Amino acid sequence: MLTVLIVEDDSLTTLGLKELLTLEGYRCLCFDTAEHAWQACQQSKPDLCILDRNLPGMSGDELCKRLRSHWPTLPILMLSAKGSEPERIEGLALGVDDYVSKPYSVNELLARIEAMVRRIPLYKSCEPISGFWMRDLYVDVGGLRAVREGNSVELTPRELSILRLLYESEGNVVSRDMLFNECWGRDYFPNSRALDQSIAVLRGKIETDQKVPEIIKTARGSGYRYEA
Repeated sequence: MLTVLIVEDDSLTTLGLKELLTLEGYRCLCFDTAEHAWQACQQSKPDLCILDRNLPGMSGDELCKRLRSHWPTLPILMLSAKGSEPERIEGLALGVDDYVSKPYSVNELLARIEAMVRRIPLYKSCEPISGFWMRDLYVDVGGLRAVREGNSVELTPRELSILRLLYESEGNVVSRDMLFNECWGRDYFPNSRALDQSIAVLRGKIETDQKVPEIIKTARGSGYRYEA
């Protein structure tokens, strides 16, 4: 049975999430503050985290950073009432795997969670592989980071899977549908904005000039590609 850490200060939202996930066979650990959730994590690592961004005391952003630093492959889904494009990009840049705005569709939320769960074995299988080069950028798979000239940036599991798919498809266009299927999951609801926002955040981490990207190039109207 997989354990889901729910960190949400709204009791009704927490109750709804717990009932939904318990019926689906998950074990839920629920906390209304990031401090209490972090203390619990010191005793036992969860399999997945659902994290509200706006928490009293320690923010959801800070807890996300702590979780990421300790468990780079832990799937994290962030909930927030703030759903504007800049806020979503900011949330993704923190290292979350998915960002869902409130109010949300229960069925869609469950589908997103199940998609993340299906990718857990993929994330774990990536860890033993040392890494690969994309031009002057070294992608450290086990360390979930990208390194250029001694400077490194952290990558989320999804960002790693995007880079790996582009690397393995060198010279060919990777369609938007393929990116969704391989990096989000086949049961994910395709959303062009979600893909473009994730690519924008990733480019911000690895490109020397985002206006003239050398690693992730846009194939207008069809997808993205990488050329060595």
